[in-house]
Amino acid sequence: MKEGKSSENLFSEFPTISKSQWKEKTLADLKGADFDKKLVWRTLEGFNLQPYYASEDLIGLEYLRNFESSTLNMVDGSQGPRYWVNREKIVVEDAESANKAAIKALNSGADGLLFDLLGKEGIDIKKLLNNILPLHCSVSFIADRDAAKLIKGYFTYESENHIETSQLFGIINYDPIKNLTVKCKMASDGFEVVKEIIEITNSADRFYGLTVNSPQFQNSGSSLVQELAFTLNMAVEYIDKLGELGISAETVIKNMEFSMAVGTDYFPEIAKFRALRVLFYKIAESYGNSDYDPGDLNIHAVSSGWTKTLYDPYVNMLRNTTEAMSAVIGGCNAITIAPYNENFEAPTELSKRISRNVSNMLKEESYFDKIVDPSAGSY
Repeated sequence: MKEGKSSENLFSEFPTISKSQWKEKTLADLKGADFDKKLVWRTLEGFNLQPYYASEDLIGLEYLRNFESSTLNMVDGSQGPRYWVNREKIVVEDAESANKAAIKALNSGADGLLFDLLGKEGIDIKKLLNNILPLHCSVSFIADRDAAKLIKGYFTYESENHIETSQLFGIINYDPIKNLTVKCKMASDGFEVVKEIIEITNSADRFYGLTVNSPQFQNSGSSLVQELAFTLNMAVEYIDKLGELGISAETVIKNMEFSMAVGTDYFPEIAKFRALRVLFYKIAESYGNSDYDPGDLNIHAVSSGWTKTLYDPYVNMLRNTTEAMSAVIGGCNAITIAPYNENFEAPTELSKRISRNVSNMLKEESYFDKIVDPSAGSY
């Protein structure tokens, strides 16, 4: 585009077509069939999704311009306008085999690791992370009650290897409120454990000590509105409870990542991720954090388990792909695509490779990392 020429002036040699003209043509093509019954999608969330939109639908939504850059990579220009970590989950049975699986994943296209250490937080961290270079990949953990001990051991180990704490990036996923929603019970000292974790991770701007999870809602059949409402309610509860323990709202928000499930409702899922930034911005503002940048919110997208089929598992590859597309366009910072057969059997090398390469395909073949906003509309 030439300097000084806005997108509004492109194709000015063609006549402007209004939305009413489009509808008039559509009604003629329907030959008397009911427009609303044939073409309008009534979503589970309670609103009508029209078959097409025009620039005139943006009237009254000017406030959204404040969020236009919130889904873009503003940190490292060499990475392109969109950047996300391809974070592969490694279910840990023992340190040696998990280490081999992690190195294989990194050598095969992953650039982030998510070690599932539930019940194994006392693992030998040196063996687990042998030959894994944290300056070149994101390292994250899923843990339970001993999460603080685990993360303290990790930070100490990297410090002994002359890695500055500020250079580490990743997350620790210990979510006692999620445990409450799933198991109907929560550790009595759950918030104290989160407080200890945040005190450790607060010095690392790119390492998030508190993860707020939504998959338990999405995988139980919630609507997108319910998922957002329940997840944001959890975030507010953490801010309040940790505030009572002496951690400021600003510090909690700085250390918070959202891990969001993403389903197959393509456009609504894009909207869900973007709405999360707008809504959480309002929450941060209500706690006095008036300088909060919605682009600072870290969002980890996880493929849905609810949408996967047992009887035609290869279809799950397609569903994983559309889910990943929604998450990336919606502005996720990291993505974990589950193997297509994970719901009913141990993942195979093939299924792990296919899931890992969904993200790589979107970058290397579809160039999703090079487009500013493919969902903005051509009109």
